Amino acid sequence: MNNNFNKSFEKDKNLKISEEVHSKLTNLKKQFRFSTFDSLILYLLNEKKSDIEQYFEMKIKENVLIKIENNINDRIDSIQKRLSKFGTLYFDKIIDLYNLHEASTIDILKGINEKYQKENTSSANISKDDIEIEKIKIENRKLLQDSLNNDTIVQNLEEKIRLIKSRFELKSGAFSKSYEAKISISDFEDIFK
Repeated sequence: MNNNFNKSFEKDKNLKISEEVHSKLTNLKKQFRFSTFDSLILYLLNEKKSDIEQYFEMKIKENVLIKIENNINDRIDSIQKRLSKFGTLYFDKIIDLYNLHEASTIDILKGINEKYQKENTSSANISKDDIEIEKIKIENRKLLQDSLNNDTIVQNLEEKIRLIKSRFELKSGAFSKSYEAKISISDFEDIFK
């Protein structure tokens, strides 16, 4: 036993501590009746080991959660950018289609007025003018039907955009603002079918 004591004594290292820590360790040694400071320090380390391990595990989990949150925020930002780009392109197409429809309707109405005025002034070309007017009316009906179909398509797309936008919620914290999207698989399939 003496031999083991000498070996452990040879391995001892000096540790510098403040007087305050020394007095606290001395009080703990007396209070808990430890024979040496080594046994007291080993006891304290063993008692706190699980707490320290839990602390490091918690820190690792926090870092993983922060990375996941950053990844999700990056994905939400990219989705928002794509949606805003889609919205601007989509609304530009709607406006262009509306302007084209309006211009073609005005041209057709001008053509009908010109034909009607010519019909009133010349009685010789009545049959040709009637045929032209009927053709123009048929073309006008087709354009109006196309316009109605386009309007329903536009309304469906606007509804889809509203559904997509309704899935984003503004999350405002003390230091940041972000959007969070929540969408179920069935809603996703309904929107993008």
